[in-house]
Amino acid sequence: MSKQSYTAEVTAVTRQSPSLVRVELGGAGLADFRSLGVPDEACVFEFPTPDTPRRHLPEPGRWYSLAEVGPQRMALGIVLHPGGRGSGWAERATVGETLRITEHNSWFKRPDDAAWQILLGDITALPAFARICAESALPTQVVLEVPDPGDEVPIAGGAGAVDVRWVHNADLAASSTLGDLVRELPRPEGPGYVYVAGESKATRTARKFLRDEWRLGNDRFGAIGYWRHAR
Repeated sequence: MSKQSYTAEVTAVTRQSPSLVRVELGGAGLADFRSLGVPDEACVFEFPTPDTPRRHLPEPGRWYSLAEVGPQRMALGIVLHPGGRGSGWAERATVGETLRITEHNSWFKRPDDAAWQILLGDITALPAFARICAESALPTQVVLEVPDPGDEVPIAGGAGAVDVRWVHNADLAASSTLGDLVRELPRPEGPGYVYVAGESKATRTARKFLRDEWRLGNDRFGAIGYWRHAR
């Protein structure tokens, strides 16, 4: 995990869907930033205060996946929800503001011999899943739980075929269904990788199923809690 800090300037803010805002960042403060070379990498961002756009709130910041990353540029997707620090900032964000990046890490550890991948998550995982699909050459099944039909942001595959299933759950903020959806997944033949990301309790349920029912080893799946109900 990288602990070096960087300052990034907001270059664009776009409302992608009813629940998702895309923020693009750049500037000289990212000159030394280097991607980890994996499609689900995340950073801790500290956000400006509402009254002082260039004064950042103290730690703890918030982890967000990088939807895109390149030389002196990156993009992230922020889900809008009541009470969220990142969400509140995204609703008022303007070009020219700065964000401070304090940590950098990844939990996506797909084996080199994987012949397929399954991505199961809720809307908080959408930016990461879109990047995984765009940068992969593997056949990919995607199941995404979103609160609004308008959140079906197009996901483009790379060299591999991508099959996306959208699940609408207007009560996602109160009750995720990932723990049930994992039981409906068709299991391909041969070695592969399953990646689950979303509400913490639901991802724990999915982890237990993949370990106990599918009998996958720890190197064949990852289950990451991005957020928790009531927090």
